[in-house]
This record gives sequence, structure tokens and C-alpha cells, in this order.
Amino acid sequence: RAEAAIGNDTGPTHLAAAAGCPTLTVFGGDSDPALAAPRGPVSAWVRQVPLSALTVEQVLAKLATLKRPA
Repeated sequence: RAEAAIGNDTGPTHLAAAAGCPTLTVFGGDSDPALAAPRGPVSAWVRQVPLSALTVEQVLAKLATLKRPA
């Protein structure tokens, strides 16, 4: 029932996406989202190298693109 989940490439993030929660995964340079991003009906990812350069505004903008299925 969560509005959305934001996390890195970890098990709980993958579970949230698989359960249908709108999920945004944050990636740095250590893993490839094309290979490791969670799969789910409403999931997306954002990648920034270096990760420390990722801004809250970037995360919120990407999160706003996720739409829960009707």
C-alpha cells in the first residue's frame, strides 16, 4: 500500500518492485541497471556517476514519472 519505494540495488527494492509498488532504484557506477534493475509493473531507475552528484530534485522528477496501474 506504499505510495512508492526508493532504494538502491538490494533485495528489498527488488521485492517492492515485484509486488507492484511503484519503485525507483538508484544506481551509481558499481552495477549496471540494464542487468540489475528490479523488474515490476511500475519500476524505473536513475543512474548518476558519481552517485554523490545525484540530487534530490533528480530523484523526485524521475519518481513523478511512475504511475500506478489503474
